[in-house]
Amino acid sequence: MKKEVFYFLEAKGNGCETLSAYGNEASYRFPFVRLPWRCNSCGQPFEGTQEVDIKIDEPEKYLIKQRPLTFANCLLIDMVWEPFVRSIPPHILERDMFFGNALRPDGTRIENWLTCNFRYYLYLRSTEYTGTHPLHITVCKDCGYVRWSSPGKWFIYPAPPEDADIFHYGHGILFRESVYQHLDMEQWRKKVYVTKIKVADKPLDGLDLPRFEIPRDLQWVAEHPELKRC
Repeated sequence: MKKEVFYFLEAKGNGCETLSAYGNEASYRFPFVRLPWRCNSCGQPFEGTQEVDIKIDEPEKYLIKQRPLTFANCLLIDMVWEPFVRSIPPHILERDMFFGNALRPDGTRIENWLTCNFRYYLYLRSTEYTGTHPLHITVCKDCGYVRWSSPGKWFIYPAPPEDADIFHYGHGILFRESVYQHLDMEQWRKKVYVTKIKVADKPLDGLDLPRFEIPRDLQWVAEHPELKRC
């Protein structure tokens, strides 16, 4: 049986700075400003967060260079160039993603740029974890967000839910192959890192990790008190 394939698209740029979100002033020099839609400890969006509007403290000519993907540094929110993502069927975008506005410091909308949040957060696992490679796992002490990294070739396990085709990971977007084919990647290959990732039929790293979903698996976190809290 052919293994299911996903494509991970990651921004090559350095991201952009932000002034505020939801009207709460947030200088990029103080990245963990208190905002109603994200955890005060780790900065990740709370479960249930949908669209987020942000103000960008960045010349628009910089955003042009960042097309078609970038992210807001201090707010941990991804941004996408709208003409790029709108090639995907609307019913898929409306089901799997939440789009907000990118605003100038004066509050007017920056055309063709959207912030994006996601219904599902996925994590990618590594085939090269053998017990000797460093594996860094930390858990947010307040919201239970699990964060880890390890070297090696990525894989997905278990298979993500069938009722979604677009997922979030890190500073990038993970597309099911059938949806990825809608994107015009030829003109953007020099601007986006593209990684082909397969779904494995077993945990190739041999690790006991939580389910695919990074919105918080609090039961799994409670069962692993040995993990470092941050």
